[in-house]
Amino acid sequence: MRWMLGCVLAVALVGCDSPGGNGGELTDPNGGFKPGTEPTMKPGTGAGSYAVTEVCPLFAKMFCFEQVACDLGESTIPQECMTTFQALCQVHITRAIGEAIAAGEATYDGAAAARCFNGMTVTCDGTTNPNQADCDQILVGKIAAGQPCDYAASCEPGSRCEPGEGGTCPGTCVPDAKEGEACGWDEGDKQCASGLDCNGEVCEKELNDQPIGGECQYSDQCVAGAWCDYMENTCKARVAAGEVCSNGDACLDGLYCDFGGEAATCKTALGEGEVCGASSGACKGSLYCDCPADKPECTTEERVCLDDSVKPGDPCQEDGVFGPCGWGDLYCRTSDNTCQPPPKVGQPCGEAVGVSECLWGWCNPTSNTCEAFALENQACTTQAQCLMGLACIEGKCTAPPVTCTSNLGEL
Repeated sequence: MRWMLGCVLAVALVGCDSPGGNGGELTDPNGGFKPGTEPTMKPGTGAGSYAVTEVCPLFAKMFCFEQVACDLGESTIPQECMTTFQALCQVHITRAIGEAIAAGEATYDGAAAARCFNGMTVTCDGTTNPNQADCDQILVGKIAAGQPCDYAASCEPGSRCEPGEGGTCPGTCVPDAKEGEACGWDEGDKQCASGLDCNGEVCEKELNDQPIGGECQYSDQCVAGAWCDYMENTCKARVAAGEVCSNGDACLDGLYCDFGGEAATCKTALGEGEVCGASSGACKGSLYCDCPADKPECTTEERVCLDDSVKPGDPCQEDGVFGPCGWGDLYCRTSDNTCQPPPKVGQPCGEAVGVSECLWGWCNPTSNTCEAFALENQACTTQAQCLMGLACIEGKCTAPPVTCTSNLGEL
């Protein structure tokens, strides 16, 4: 059974730290991110085996690296991030694994966990791992297809625990759909087997990290430095500036394919304010090619590279497409109607509009200060104080019971 701390954690928080609990700048070999360099890290510590309780710090390290180094662009990682992500993982993952093992419905392989995590390299473009097969062996269910299952981790490889009608437990171990079989995401639909993707409600071969010459449908299925030639469905090496190209993906990072000459060639991408003309894909990163603000009805030759992203200090937009501060990690501060980064634990709060304002915590309305979430079994007076997934019951943040519907996600 393939498993991972699912998207439920990623969308809940923003931020991070290093395993073991020490905040600070990430350094090699277990961090790798230093200002001015490409963020890279390896979550594993090199140990020969990881206990179940050691998995959550590794997951937390990965999520926090991605949020802090890649999304926030910072190199110093607050302790609150690591603490919060570890606690989330323990609530949603460790308990579910432990109960399935204790019930005799699954086995855990610490050596496979070590090979899996030690082989990972995490960058802002994703995670690569030559030991992915070991990741699939970390947690293995023991219940055969067709038999009742009490936990999401219970079923043998190639099957999963499908809850009964109305989401009741115990569920039944149902075989995963094979290549070419129907699949879907609604209740009762079959899920694709490991190594397959549900594409157009049909299971198809999963294509990831394809080498040059390998099969592909999209460029992100190819290894770094390669692109997918859609005419041939083959991964090819990206080319340098001045070389002939047939597609924007064919050029190395920082370049674009200019079709203006007799032969299309790769050229350096243009910065904000530079004239892009008819070359819509000529602008760097998230910039786009359009008429300048002072001349909304321009000719094609007058179009320039523009940046419509919202930055800290920009005024809140009444008609913003993704809210008053666009798409990102900013919130609208009502005292001056400007977009600001979310406050961290210990900083003032209480001026947000329609969003959860604090990073890794909640906003205490009495003190207007961000405070860390209350963890499992800690005291609470309101639901807002408790870590996501916990309920404030009789003055204590309480975890729900582990059942066949508890989601382990996928790795």
